[in-house]
Amino acid sequence: MQDGGHLKVTRTDVPDHIEEWEMFVVERGFNVYSVQFESGDLVAYLRREKGNDVGAATQFRHLRRLPTP
Repeated sequence: MQDGGHLKVTRTDVPDHIEEWEMFVVERGFNVYSVQFESGDLVAYLRREKGNDVGAATQFRHLRRLPTP
């Protein structure tokens, strides 16, 4: 994890692999296209990959918070 909520993924099995994600924490729940985003969930946008050096978001991931015991 880098400063500013950026996650950089490195791989030893793929030469010259580039993968950087920008992470956000959901502060207030909302619903988009029948998908419920809850407070505490993470939303990650793929901002840099091979062939995309301009920072355009090409994918996103919704990561749900694990329930606490």
